[in-house]
Amino acid sequence: CAVLNSAPVDEFIRSYSAAGRGFGAPSVMQNLALPRFDPAEALHLELSSLSQKAHERVARNADITGIQQEIDLRAMELWNIKS
Repeated sequence: CAVLNSAPVDEFIRSYSAAGRGFGAPSVMQNLALPRFDPAEALHLELSSLSQKAHERVARNADITGIQQEIDLRAMELWNIKS
């Protein structure tokens, strides 16, 4: 969930989808190199934990800006994207 809501995925979808279509067609997921979750990978566990924290904060109507920034950084790390 964290990865799907990250800035790298958002930017990819925006570049792939027509303007105004939002998430776009389901086929966009076929072109997203989304690695399978591996509980032995520390980065995967960190992203999972950040996602859970974000969901908890949203449920309380609390700000998630800091968590979202951390998710974006970790997602970039997942795909080895340099800023």
